Amino acid sequence: MPYTLANDNMSIVYLTGLVHGQVVYGLLKCLNKVELAAVAASSALVAAYEKPDIAMAEVKLISDAYVRFPMSGLPDKFHIIANNGSFAFNDQIFVQGNLTTLKFEWAGITDAAGLRNYEYRVMVADGVIVNWTYCGNYTFVDVPLVRLTSETIYAVQIRATNMAGFTSDAIQAFAYGKGSVPKLTGNAFLYFILFAF
Repeated sequence: MPYTLANDNMSIVYLTGLVHGQVVYGLLKCLNKVELAAVAASSALVAAYEKPDIAMAEVKLISDAYVRFPMSGLPDKFHIIANNGSFAFNDQIFVQGNLTTLKFEWAGITDAAGLRNYEYRVMVADGVIVNWTYCGNYTFVDVPLVRLTSETIYAVQIRATNMAGFTSDAIQAFAYGKGSVPKLTGNAFLYFILFAF
């Protein structure tokens, strides 16, 4: 774009055809009455007008002992928080025996303009137990819950915000707490899911 004459100390320039994530710079050229010039450049400006892309994103639980189980294999009462139509997810649930923490990691949320931060939320069928919580640029979280309830499905939801402040749709994964301590040994034991309702 060529220089535009401005007689004030502010100028508005309308740029068309910029692609999301494209970097532009502003140049200011000051001329005095004898045509001596000084030039100054702005810092990088990033065009950002889309929310982050979650098409290739994935969340998974980190646990010492877990199995993946298809969500479709669960009884209907467990589908309350699973398929509400507003979150992308794969049809898997992580069954874990550790009832003291939820650890999860994610990857694949992208944005050509750059990501500013992530947030996570934890839900159960009755509602939110950990509301949207800022976690910076970390791509893993250890949620400090006092104790998970056995035989409860927890939905872990992740979203990202880009440099322009646009927030992505959320991605989610599911954890099913299923742990107990056998009376004779005192060792933790992971039940594989057998439903008899």
